[in-house]
Amino acid sequence: MDERQTQIKEGEGLQESRVNEEFLGFLRKWSQPVLLMVVLVSLGWMAWNRYQEGQVAKRDAAFAALAANVDRADSPSPASLRAVSDEYAGVGSVALLADLRLADLYFESARLGLDIGAELSPTGDPVDDAAVLSAEDREGYLNDARRTYRAVLDAATAAEGRALIAANAAFGLAAVAESLGENDEAGRMYDKVIAIAEADGRAGRDIVARERKADLASLSSDGRIYALEELPMLPGETREDPDAEQAPEDQNADDADAGESETASDESDESVPASPAEPAATDDAAAPEAEQSEAEQSEAEPSEADSSEAEQSEAEQSEDG
Repeated sequence: MDERQTQIKEGEGLQESRVNEEFLGFLRKWSQPVLLMVVLVSLGWMAWNRYQEGQVAKRDAAFAALAANVDRADSPSPASLRAVSDEYAGVGSVALLADLRLADLYFESARLGLDIGAELSPTGDPVDDAAVLSAEDREGYLNDARRTYRAVLDAATAAEGRALIAANAAFGLAAVAESLGENDEAGRMYDKVIAIAEADGRAGRDIVARERKADLASLSSDGRIYALEELPMLPGETREDPDAEQAPEDQNADDADAGESETASDESDESVPASPAEPAATDDAAAPEAEQSEAEQSEAEPSEADSSEAEQSEAEQSEDG
C-alpha cells in the first residue's frame, strides 16, 4: 500500500489526457486528406485498368477489321483497306499491315494485267473484257504500289519492332522496280532488305534477297506477261499438252478439208470450158482435110475444061458435015 502510494505521480492523468488530445488533433488534421488520397489512388487505378481494357478491345477490333478485309474470299477493296488504316492509325501495326496489303493489291493487279476485283471464269479468263488493263493503267497501278510501299517502309523503319514489315515493303519496292525494268533500283532495294535482316538478326530474308539480286542480270526487262507454255515447269509439275488432245480432231478436220477441196476441184473441172489448146488441135486435124478437098477441086476443074473443049470440037465437026 505504501509502495503504490509512492509510485503515484502528481499530474500523471493530465499528461495522458494531453497525449490523447494530440492524437485526436492529428487525426482531425490529416484524416480527410489521407482519405481523399486513398480515394484518388483507387479511382486512378480503376481508370487505368479501364483504359487498358479499352485499348485491348480496340486492338482486338482493329485486327478483326484487318482480318475481315485481308482474308476475304474475293479480292479486298482498296477503299476498305484505306478505311482500316485511317481508323486504326497508331493501334499496333494494323495501319502498316493494311497499307502493305493495299500495296500488294496494286502490284498483283498490275502483274496479272487485270483490274482489282475482276471476276474470272473457271478457265481463268476475265468474264468482262473491260477488266483487262491497258499499258497506261498497268503502269499507274505499279506507281500506286511503289508509293504505298515507300510510305510503309519509311514508317516501319522509324518505328521499333517493325523490321519484318519494313523488309516486306522493301521486297515490294524491288518487285515493282523489276516490273518496270529498273534493275539498278531493284538491286538497291534488295540491299535494303539485307541490311534490315542483318540488323534484326533474322536469317532467311537476307539469303533470298541476295539470290534475287544475283538473278537480276538474267531477268528480262521487257515487262512482258508470259503465257503458261513459255514458263519453265516447276519440280513435280505436270501439264497437259493441248495439241495432243486435239490431234484426232485436227486430223479429221484436215481429212474433211481435203475431201471438200477434191470435190470442189472436180466440180470446177466439169464447169470450166475447153482450153484454147483444144480448138488449136482441132484446127490442126482439119488442115489436111482442107488441103485434100482443094486438091480434089483442082483436079475436078481441069476435067470440066476438057469436057467443054470436047463439046466445042464436036460442034465444029457437025457444021462442017
